[in-house]
Amino acid sequence: MEYLHHDCETPVVHCNLKPSNVLLDEDMNAHVGDFGLAKMILQNTTSNHQLTGMIELKGSIGYIPLEYSLRGGVLMKGDVYSYGILLLELFTRKKLTDETFGGELTL
Repeated sequence: MEYLHHDCETPVVHCNLKPSNVLLDEDMNAHVGDFGLAKMILQNTTSNHQLTGMIELKGSIGYIPLEYSLRGGVLMKGDVYSYGILLLELFTRKKLTDETFGGELTL
């Protein structure tokens, strides 16, 4: 994600970061896959705003940041949010949709 956000000539937002899109190689190094929903971030040089096209809410429930529905576009912070959810699942060993969660009890 660091490379996609900061080292690419045009930054890329993955938009669907979740455990099934993180692949491990034989040395247990993580690689991000499935770029079907990825968006490139265009920099507006006159006002320094990040521009993307309007999107429909696509992705996996629980990993989509609320800001996507409110703002109508994507931000690099959305990938950071999804990464945080991924880490919560890793540390708690529970999926967002685990049957333990119900009513007001959530991850």
